[in-house]
Amino acid sequence: MKKVKVLISGSGAVLGYGATKLLNQYRGIEKLIVANTSKYFPARNYSSEYIITPDFYFEKSATEDEFIEFVLHFSIENGINLIIPCSIFELKAYARNLKRFNSWIAQLHVARELGHKTACHIY
Repeated sequence: MKKVKVLISGSGAVLGYGATKLLNQYRGIEKLIVANTSKYFPARNYSSEYIITPDFYFEKSATEDEFIEFVLHFSIENGINLIIPCSIFELKAYARNLKRFNSWIAQLHVARELGHKTACHIY
């Protein structure tokens, strides 16, 4: 199985559950990065060799659109293969800004290869 770099983002409560569920199901993950607009990361409380303590988070409150913009830039710069948004607000923000983000998304391979039902496949 090809090793992939995954970025999982969204609300803190869903984040911890989603990250651990993902890690329990798939072992093809080279690196998992957790992103959230909150300072609280339940995912860091789970012990797993695949969990990476979050490399970043916003100290300030960001709008969903600002957060999505940041996530897309970060993903492109860091070779992320899969983005898993874990909040309905994020999914709506992606949909709302699809045209605006289209040039960045074109550079980013985001797919459902891991079969996670919340994976966001953006064309």
